[in-house]
Amino acid sequence: MGVEPVPHVIAVEDKPTGPEILWTRPMSGVMAASFALDLRDIGTGKESMWTFTRRIPDDGTTYADHRFLYRFSIANGAMISGPLDLNARVIGEGEQGTYVPASAVTMAGDEDDPVLIVSAVKFVNSGPFDVPVSTYVVAIDLNTGNLKWKVPAPYTTGQYPIIVDDNDKALVFATTHGYQEGGIRVIGEEQ
Repeated sequence: MGVEPVPHVIAVEDKPTGPEILWTRPMSGVMAASFALDLRDIGTGKESMWTFTRRIPDDGTTYADHRFLYRFSIANGAMISGPLDLNARVIGEGEQGTYVPASAVTMAGDEDDPVLIVSAVKFVNSGPFDVPVSTYVVAIDLNTGNLKWKVPAPYTTGQYPIIVDDNDKALVFATTHGYQEGGIRVIGEEQ
């Protein structure tokens, strides 16, 4: 019986003499998506990024353990102002279960009004699989930490590109749950 590996984030700088590890940070679960750069920090010398961990069925953790989004310093891996509890911002009054981040994290807005967009999914454990039972695409105001909006959607784990046309904006994404519900979706203002 060996020691179970602990997931880590490892920051590596590609130097002319070869790669150099800048810092490592243990995580509470596996990483499920790339990091997203916080728009407030670009060019300040204090750049930070957002991420989350994902539960692996039968790993001994609960969905509640993985309901957070984390903001880390790129320079040293220290946690900044976190963690942000996604479930607390999404779950309805009297609703049971836990919503967890489940897609790539997309940043929108600008450095003065940054918005984090991610899917929030409530799963149930069904043997070796996690089955999604409720999904929202959500936008969180990073200046206040408050939910700006949430829109029910079929299960989605992708990215959220934003299309701009004459100051009208729309969020486009693909769904990944079942052939009947799958396809391209758009969130925007009704014209």
